[in-house]
Amino acid sequence: MAFAMDLNWLHISISAGAGMLLGLGLGLGLGRVRRPPQESPAEVEAQLHRLRSEIEDQVRRWEALPNLLASLSSVEEPEKLYSSIAFVTREYLGAEYAAVLLRKDKDFVTQVGEGLSEETVQTFRLPVKEGLVRYILETNSPVRLEKGDRQLGLFRNLREPIREAMLAPLRTGAEVFGLLWVANKAQLGTFTKSDLDLASYLAIPFSLAVHNANVFKTSQKTVVDMLIEICRQLEDRDPLTRGHSARVAELAVRGGRQLRMSPADLETLRVAALLHDLGRMALPAELWNKPTELTDQERELVRSHTRRAVELLKPLGYVERALPLVLYHHEHYDGSGYPVGLRGTAIPVGALVIGMAEAYDALTHDRPHRPAVSPAEAHRLLSEQAGKRFDPQILRPFLQMLDQDSAAAPVNPVGSPR
Repeated sequence: MAFAMDLNWLHISISAGAGMLLGLGLGLGLGRVRRPPQESPAEVEAQLHRLRSEIEDQVRRWEALPNLLASLSSVEEPEKLYSSIAFVTREYLGAEYAAVLLRKDKDFVTQVGEGLSEETVQTFRLPVKEGLVRYILETNSPVRLEKGDRQLGLFRNLREPIREAMLAPLRTGAEVFGLLWVANKAQLGTFTKSDLDLASYLAIPFSLAVHNANVFKTSQKTVVDMLIEICRQLEDRDPLTRGHSARVAELAVRGGRQLRMSPADLETLRVAALLHDLGRMALPAELWNKPTELTDQERELVRSHTRRAVELLKPLGYVERALPLVLYHHEHYDGSGYPVGLRGTAIPVGALVIGMAEAYDALTHDRPHRPAVSPAEAHRLLSEQAGKRFDPQILRPFLQMLDQDSAAAPVNPVGSPR
């Protein structure tokens, strides 16, 4: 699934706009350089040359916009798109600072910033009830704040010294969902009316790109949720696998918290754990519950489930960060695992955490070839694998978590892939 902007109208309007800009600019420029008696012909010529250079630079910027905007349409992750928008806005408007703010309840909150300090990005917001913001919402119009304007007081407490600013609405239909903000013309210049027009113009394709990216992300999340539900239903058909992935995900996330993973990494870990056995869909069911020893050929087939899962998930950009965790959750610290034989710190931390959670869940639940062991015995068996199957530095906090919370031991019988 993909979304793309139709940029034919951009090419036409920009080409026409560029031609008009050049003609109008030269006309205005010639009017501006009418020589007063005190100016020499050389001075007039120099002024005309400078104006021509400025206008040609503006024309080049407008003519380059279609390709640039087309590149934005291929960005499928909203977070990456916001960064691209802020970068493009700052570059094209020659500003010191640029940011994308999104509406969240009663405020427009900064998502990303170019040239801004991390403190500003984390704290800067504009209340919806503020008069300036209400004007933008009611008129769907951009605004330019010059030195001396009272509304510049909204930016007074920022670490950056703001001497001028422009705000343009990002919208779908009549609904304004965000603001494009730029401040301070670089090299001590000032924003012009043409800069405000360009900011307003940029906001149109930016809004479309953000809308498409959000729709794309939502649709991919729906597909991922369906795959998670399919995994759950497959597990529920077999008493030995019922609830396995959900318990592994719970254990893995708790283990990730012990390692002080960020909220984004914990969400990636959760999704990867829920989908780690997705590749089972492509394999015969009897292999997973075979009570006798697997043949070498059967063992290789079972071990292919990590690659098969990644093949199913790879087209979904939404789970891109989870793919290495799914692929490598059976790798061992000493290099004896599969599918690649990674060792040591080459194995992603999240993959190791999922591996430990799955091993604990397998030990504490019945499997076709052996009964479950007690949580205390599972703890002992895991600890014996320090430096072998598991990274000791990752295993230690995981075992501490099990010690602190005996309720972590699952109660429903579940099997696990070999």
